[in-house]
Formats: sequence, structure tokens, C-alpha cells
Amino acid sequence: MIIAHSKCLVRKNRFTHSTLHASVVIEKTSRVRLSKNIIENNVKSGLELRDPKTKVSLSQTIIRNNAEHGLFIHDGAVCEVEQNNIHSNKVEPQISIRGKHARIRDRAEINQVHHSTSFTNEFEEFV
Repeated sequence: MIIAHSKCLVRKNRFTHSTLHASVVIEKTSRVRLSKNIIENNVKSGLELRDPKTKVSLSQTIIRNNAEHGLFIHDGAVCEVEQNNIHSNKVEPQISIRGKHARIRDRAEINQVHHSTSFTNEFEEFV
């Protein structure tokens, strides 16, 4: 699923077995709230956020068993996370942050990220 130039709520869905790109791609200045979803078993990353001014709120979502990172944030996107379970994705770290101005905001300190002790962040420290 690709979301572009949108403002929306995506709730209680299962995204699985995408073969071309990340299961969920959010881009082009979208503002999206993802809540209570399961994103699993995809050939790329589970959730990919890209482009400046793209802002995502991710809560109570399970991201697991994807062939690349669980959550991939780049090119200026911002993600606010709360009470998620991100684990068993094939490429470490489970959450990857790349590019100038890309960042993650951990609102609850109770996100469960397994099999990874650190985030990658090439240019900035996360907020």
C-alpha cells in the first residue's frame, strides 16, 4: 500500500506478503496515523517513511518477519512511536533512520524492539 499526499487513519489492518516494495510506504507530505495494525512477511521493509514533511504516528502496531528493516525512516520523514512491537525482521537494526532531518520520537519508552541494541542514524541524533 502506498499513501501519498494524504491525511488519514489506518487502523486494524493486516499487511502481508508484499513482493515489490515495503508493505506500507508513506510519502510526499502525508500525515498518517497507523494504529493496531500487523505488518509482516514482506520481501522489503515492513513500513517505509520518506520525503520531507511526511509525518506518521505509529501506535500499538506489530511489525515482524520482514526481509529488511521493520521500520525504515529516511529523506526527512518524521515518525512518532508509542507502544509498538518490532521484532524478527531480517536486517538489523530493526529501526533504521537515514538522511538529514529524518527522525523518530519515542513518546512512551515502552516500544518493544527485539534483536537490536541500537538504531542507525547517519546524520542526526533522534529527538
